[in-house]
Amino acid sequence: ERFATTMTVRVLGTEFSGVTRDLSASGLSFTTETTFPDGSALDLMITGAEGEIIVCEAVVTHCEPAGALTSVGVRLLRTAELQ
Repeated sequence: ERFATTMTVRVLGTEFSGVTRDLSASGLSFTTETTFPDGSALDLMITGAEGEIIVCEAVVTHCEPAGALTSVGVRLLRTAELQ
């Protein structure tokens, strides 16, 4: 089940950040200023509404135009909450 939610996403190791559009147990989509090739491995840092930080290993499943930005879909491989 997917949930519409807005959280800040940083792509670690790059200058890119974005905002989540939706989230599920197995993946998420977010908008950002750039595209990533399908199959790219990304390390993401997600900051929740209450300041919680989740670090994720993910693989890009698709990128598509979203106005002036790009919508990126990823499959989550591993997550860990930081305190």
